[in-house]
Amino acid sequence: TGKPFHLPCPARWKNMLKTLKSKVSLVYISLVVIIVLLGIYSLMSMYQISKAVDNLIVTNYNSIQRLDQMKEALNTQNAILLDYFYTQDQAVARSKYQEQMEIFETNCQKEYNTIIIPREMEMITNIKTTYDDFTAMLPEMLKAGGQEKEYRYYTEKVVPKITEVKAAMGELVASNETALFARKQEAKDVVQHSTFMLSLIFLLAVAISFFTSRMYTDKLFKPLYEITQNLRAVRQGNMNRKSNVKTEDELG
Repeated sequence: TGKPFHLPCPARWKNMLKTLKSKVSLVYISLVVIIVLLGIYSLMSMYQISKAVDNLIVTNYNSIQRLDQMKEALNTQNAILLDYFYTQDQAVARSKYQEQMEIFETNCQKEYNTIIIPREMEMITNIKTTYDDFTAMLPEMLKAGGQEKEYRYYTEKVVPKITEVKAAMGELVASNETALFARKQEAKDVVQHSTFMLSLIFLLAVAISFFTSRMYTDKLFKPLYEITQNLRAVRQGNMNRKSNVKTEDELG
C-alpha cells in the first residue's frame, strides 16, 4: 500500500519558487511550453495539409482512372463488334464482349460506391442505365439475320447508344476534374492559412518568450544589483545603507 498521490497545494508551489534555481527553471519551462504548443499546432497544420492533398490526389484521381478504364472497355466492346462482322464467330464475340462488360461493370460499381454527391450519383446511375441499354442490344443485333442487317442495326442503334454512354461518362469526368481543381484550391488555402497562423504564433511565441525572460531576468537580477550597490557602499565606508531586497530566496 503506497502513499496516496496528492497534487502540491498552492502554498507548496510558493515554497518551491523560493530558490534561484526554481525561478530560473520556471523561465526555461515557460519557454519549453511555448515551443511545445507551437510544435503541436505545426503538426496539426501539417496533418490538415496532408489530408487536403490526400483528398486531392486519391479521391478524384481514382475516379477519373476508373472512368478511363470504363471508356477503354466500351471502346474494346465496339472493336469486338466490328471484328465480328468479318469473322461472324458469335461464340468468340460473346466471350470477349462479356469479359469487357465485367471490367466496365466492376469499375462502375466501385465508382458508385465511392460517390457521395447527389449530382454525381445521378450521373453514374445514368451511365449504368445507358450502358445496360447498350449491352442489351447485342442479342438483338445477332438476331437481326444476316451480316447486312446486323451491320445496319449496329450503325443505326448501337453506335448512337455508344455515343450516349461516352457522353454520360464525359459529364462525370468533367465533374471530377472540376472537383480536382476545387480541392487543389482548398489545399492551397489550407497551406496559406497554416502559413499565416504559424507565422503569427511564431511572432507571439517570440514576443511572449522575450517579455517572460525579460521579466524574470529583471526580477532575478534586481536583488543582485541592490546587493552589489550595498557592498560598494560599505566598502566606501557607508555603514548606514540598508538593503531593500525583499525576496525569500538565497539572495534574501
